[in-house]
Amino acid sequence: MSQVLIFLWTWLFLWKMRKLGIPTVVDRVVQQAISQVLGSIFEKQFSESSYGFRQGLFYVCISELHHISLNNKHGK
Repeated sequence: MSQVLIFLWTWLFLWKMRKLGIPTVVDRVVQQAISQVLGSIFEKQFSESSYGFRQGLFYVCISELHHISLNNKHGK
């Protein structure tokens, strides 16, 4: 079982506090390694228009949204 390095309290919305556990460095390294392996396996199965939680696609998503909003604004 992994141990948590530190606990912090943070606001969840404006009226509720939430306990946030920060993982150890070892846990983060293992999580990142697993993420890279699984990401490379499943990346080719994702839709071209799926941008959520995919590294490096933020600016592509913003560009697509800008293009869509311009087309809607000009009635195309």
